[in-house]
Amino acid sequence: MRPLLSTLLFLIGFQSYAMDTTDVLPKGIRNMQLRMGTVGGLNQYYSDTGDLGYLSDKNTVSLDAATISTFNATYEVDIDRLVNALNAFGPDNLGDQFFAGDLTVDIQPDLSYAAPVFLYGYTKRLTIGLGLPVFSYKTSVNTSLKNSNYQEIRAQVGGVSADIDSAFNQLNANMNATFNKFVSDAGYSSIEQSETFLGDIQLVAAYQLSKRKRTAQTTRLFLNLPTGPKPDPDNLADVESFGRSSIKPVYIAAYKLSPRSQVIGSMSYNYVIPGKMKKRVPLDEDDSLPAANQKRTLIEDIGDTWAANIGVTWDHNSNFTSSLGYTREEKAKDSYSNSNIGDSSLLEKNTAKSVDIGRFEFSYNTISDFKQGKSAAPMKFTYELAAVIAGTNIENQIRHELTVSLYF
Repeated sequence: MRPLLSTLLFLIGFQSYAMDTTDVLPKGIRNMQLRMGTVGGLNQYYSDTGDLGYLSDKNTVSLDAATISTFNATYEVDIDRLVNALNAFGPDNLGDQFFAGDLTVDIQPDLSYAAPVFLYGYTKRLTIGLGLPVFSYKTSVNTSLKNSNYQEIRAQVGGVSADIDSAFNQLNANMNATFNKFVSDAGYSSIEQSETFLGDIQLVAAYQLSKRKRTAQTTRLFLNLPTGPKPDPDNLADVESFGRSSIKPVYIAAYKLSPRSQVIGSMSYNYVIPGKMKKRVPLDEDDSLPAANQKRTLIEDIGDTWAANIGVTWDHNSNFTSSLGYTREEKAKDSYSNSNIGDSSLLEKNTAKSVDIGRFEFSYNTISDFKQGKSAAPMKFTYELAAVIAGTNIENQIRHELTVSLYF
């Protein structure tokens, strides 16, 4: 089993999916930003066929009479004994028909962040910057049995045996403790977590290639430094988005439709530098929870990602601006070096991803008012809504972000 959350494609910090711009800072001007946001909808998942469902449906184990005995070591009730007792009751082999249900793991992730960003106009065409994203991540988990037939079977045998009645009572009551113990015995940390940590530091350089009356072109280069936590093979709720080095060039072009509106397009390519990573290698496709002794250090090559963006901005007046945009992103499959145990190619399954993102942005700035002496400071306040509208092998994500910028 891969972690319950796959790699997030929203790279948060100042390298977000806010509306692209060809603008750079004037020489000697500094810009301090604070970006604050939340990411929701992570309990839903787009499958490899693009169908949207819940993670709880993805993380479900069917517990029939043939397979449930594997849980005996963690159940506080002897399931084999219950099945045998039911088979002995009458001629219908009720024990073989017994279906404890679908063990559903319902995980509720909660992700928020605050990213201080500093930008500096090094020359009239070149801006450089630094971003320090800090994340708060919390998960809560509930397990339950669904689609069980034990109530129907109990209706037939209820009251006949005190032991059977007691076993039925324990099945659902002990489910959370049973699952947590089962995960713990396999060497995994608790899925219910709450932590705050520094993500990967990001460096940026933006160079304006040209700026004419109606057109402008700019390139950006993002460098991701692996200062965040590395993926943890013992954590089923690991986000897995941090602890890697990457480089991302971006090309941005703008065309003015009118004095107050323009269309902006961009293309980018993100290359993650291969490195060594610890992974639990499954023995086969049925090995959903690889054991702790199956951990190996593998060469990990995260698939490259390309993205294309298109959007339109409107300057309502000198203070207010709104934007609408669309992003298409494709990520290639990950690859891992061969392991001396199990089948490392199973780690590559469903790691190719695609995502379609819709964006809306609204901003208010006091720059023109400051130049006229009507405002105490040149500032900008921006609200952005970015939402996944389609995808494959990716969590559903709805991001709300507020950015406060000060120029000096």
